Amino acid sequence: MRRISWGAITTAVLVMALAGCAQRPPTPKVVQKYSDGELPVPANYKSWPKFLSDVQRPDSKQVRDIYMNPIGHSTKMGEAFPNGTISVM
Repeated sequence: MRRISWGAITTAVLVMALAGCAQRPPTPKVVQKYSDGELPVPANYKSWPKFLSDVQRPDSKQVRDIYMNPIGHSTKMGEAFPNGTISVM
C-alpha cells in the first residue's frame, strides 16, 4: 500500500488553487443608463404576446395594453421575471 504525504497533498491543493487564480476575472457588463422617457421602444413590440389587456385607467380615461417579450412571457405565475424581460405599456 502506497502512502501519500501531507506535503504532497498540500502541494497539489496549492497548485490547483493557483491554477484557478491564474484565470482573468470576467469583464463586467457596461450598462447604459437612461433617463425617464429616453429608453427606445422596440419596433416590433406589437408582435409580442399581450401580458395584460385593457388595463383601465379611469383617472386618465385611457385603456392600455401591456406587451411582454417572449423571454418574460414564458414566466409562470409566482416566478420572478428573468433577466432580459422587456415589457411595453
